[in-house]
Amino acid sequence: MTRKNSRRRWQALLLSMMLVSCVVAFDPAPSPVGVAHGDKLQHLVAFAALGLVARLALQRAPVAGLAMLGFGIFIEAVQHFIPTRSASLGDVVADAAGVVLGLLLARALGPRDAAAGPEEKSSP
Repeated sequence: MTRKNSRRRWQALLLSMMLVSCVVAFDPAPSPVGVAHGDKLQHLVAFAALGLVARLALQRAPVAGLAMLGFGIFIEAVQHFIPTRSASLGDVVADAAGVVLGLLLARALGPRDAAAGPEEKSSP
């Protein structure tokens, strides 16, 4: 599989994950979490996964991080207008922590930047 095809698959996975996240986040009847601060843990884990996949899909850590943080803020902004939901700064903080965790995990798994692994050039 070529690098371009691999990247497109990561992008498709990221878009799918974001769509599922929206469906869950915008559900007017959210499922209760039976653990203290469980909703924050859900945000942390979900955005760690999103951060990891975004890093692989978008290749640049700053772009991936800012995009996922923006996505988290977008979700909270929309939830403000759903009568049975509420926007929470704590959720955004948990999202941001998850994104950082996901980016660190991606870094630990190996370089994914195009610049990180220069292609061999044949010398004349």
